[in-house]
Amino acid sequence: MAQKIQLAVVGATGAVGQQLLRALEEKDFPAQGLTLFASEKTQGVDVDYSGESLEVEQLSKEAFVGMSAVVLACPAEVARPLALAAQQAGAWVVDLSGAFRTELQVPLVLGPDDPLLERPFAGRIVAVATPASQAILAALTPVQTTVGLLGVQVVAMFGAAHSGQRGLTAFEQQTAALLNASDVDVTVFPHRLAFNLVPQVGTFTAAHTSEEVALKLEVARRLGPTPVSCTMLSAPFFHGTMLVISAQMERGFDADALREQLKNVAGLKVLDEPAEGIYPMPMLDKMAAAQTADRSQLPE
Repeated sequence: MAQKIQLAVVGATGAVGQQLLRALEEKDFPAQGLTLFASEKTQGVDVDYSGESLEVEQLSKEAFVGMSAVVLACPAEVARPLALAAQQAGAWVVDLSGAFRTELQVPLVLGPDDPLLERPFAGRIVAVATPASQAILAALTPVQTTVGLLGVQVVAMFGAAHSGQRGLTAFEQQTAALLNASDVDVTVFPHRLAFNLVPQVGTFTAAHTSEEVALKLEVARRLGPTPVSCTMLSAPFFHGTMLVISAQMERGFDADALREQLKNVAGLKVLDEPAEGIYPMPMLDKMAAAQTADRSQLPE
């Protein structure tokens, strides 16, 4: 008989945690094998999962004892000590926070089928690359294999959801206030996001932000020594990330052949008929999510 998996999700009431629970529902992961944790303000909140009501519990020193795996969907500064505690308790740790994404001894994976997971590594912590890095690598890895890369420039525009539920709420309130000619409270983002672009994601360290540096390091870990430059902005839309990628290639290529190759990349959808108005847009990400199910609003 297969061993019963006990899975803990830390940050279950946040934007990332809620998306994770939806994915687990789609995979029919049993509710009895799931334990939910979150911050003190949402302790005791009930979360609907597969027709059952699961209570959000408070973290303690013994919280991870008996767990097979722990998924960290919480801020990086919170995730780091929790990951070490869960590992010490004997659990495998899947870090979605970015706390370990630049540490070379921790595998940086792109998904559950990543061949990197089949290689031996020290410890029991696995870092998952950010969605932006995953998208960049999905698009550029075939290009590098086919024609080689000399350099890459990325402009990344993040919707409010990049800052979690607090970012979504702040953006919604700012937009409503401006449309009603009211004063705007600037929270979460360095400046007002509604009807604006904020050229800062993360904290500035010299000429770059912490998030720009981290993305370049993430991509370099999987793409190799190809030089990568990055500029990040918070953009006035709710969901999704818009990436503008410019690549300098080592040799010429046939555009139609490369386009067909990209169409065969798992998880990558090619929308490239500009004459017919078909191209990527942030609203398409939210439309695709809305088509999966009619869900209630995320808890605060």
